[in-house]
Amino acid sequence: MIQCSLIKGNQQKNHRLRSSSQSLTIEKHGKLHKDPLRGFYSWTYWYTNGRHMEPAQRTRKQPAAMRLHMSDTSSSPPPDSSIALYIDPRCACQHISELTGIYDLPRTNNRFHQGLLLRLTPSGLELCRADDPELAGGLRVDFEAPRFRRRWLHPGRELLVRAAKVHRRAAPLIIDATAGLGRDAFLLAAAGYRVHLFERHPIIAALLRDGLQRAARSPRIAAITARMHLTVGDVVDFFSTTNEQPEVIYLDPMFPERSKTAKVKQELRLLQLLHDHENDAEQLLRAALALQAKKVVVKRPLKGSFLLTLPPTYSLRGKAVRFDIYVGAIQGVPPL
Repeated sequence: MIQCSLIKGNQQKNHRLRSSSQSLTIEKHGKLHKDPLRGFYSWTYWYTNGRHMEPAQRTRKQPAAMRLHMSDTSSSPPPDSSIALYIDPRCACQHISELTGIYDLPRTNNRFHQGLLLRLTPSGLELCRADDPELAGGLRVDFEAPRFRRRWLHPGRELLVRAAKVHRRAAPLIIDATAGLGRDAFLLAAAGYRVHLFERHPIIAALLRDGLQRAARSPRIAAITARMHLTVGDVVDFFSTTNEQPEVIYLDPMFPERSKTAKVKQELRLLQLLHDHENDAEQLLRAALALQAKKVVVKRPLKGSFLLTLPPTYSLRGKAVRFDIYVGAIQGVPPL
């Protein structure tokens, strides 16, 4: 057990966590600040256990909503491209047979394997990094998660659906060229679109396929997933050979590196460990524009630059992201 003490003002709270490696006493000191302009509370905290620990900061709108995350490690392990596969003994044979593309990964019998780990459990396929306390939670595609359910129950409110809207077309076809975990595609399918998803990374594609298969067995959302078709591969190769003529092409490239020091969400950090960091967003946009769809929709950071320095026909701006929409034949696309 690890005995942890949080000292904040005149109050002290004790927290106990299990440790399989060592027993030690850690004090977590915290200081609460209030931003007078935004009304946000910032909590600066640091650990002491006989060694210097870097201060960190969390921000919440309400101090009561702040949650403690305690760790017995002083630093996170470095990124690791290797990945192992753990199959829970409780999994049925049909679950194992569905592991297309990842069945040849190195196997492990340790569900807390050091490094990136794909775990197949009765609940589904998940990605985690058990040796990093900040990434130990499993990343799994779940379209019925309560927070996401509120979005697809009312897809018309989504800025993406408005950006992709095509008039006078019944069930238009959209190509999602960078499917990722499939949430944007699911919102479009919930709005009535037919969506052809492309994902070239086999691990991300396996997570997405697992989520789609579980969703297809759910009476509530089976009709939505029936409008979604996943292809594992590079969409640029598809663009160069297809006779399919989609109404809309949607691009959601990885956002550029942020200058802010605040940590991004666990989900994005896990995906960044898998990502090859090859910046091909401009190549994707060139290929999409060459197909001459009715619309090409590009998701960008709110203050990010235009891809190819090419101004869109128009943009829709939200609180954190922006959708650049290119309509029809676009002139002045820079050559390769």
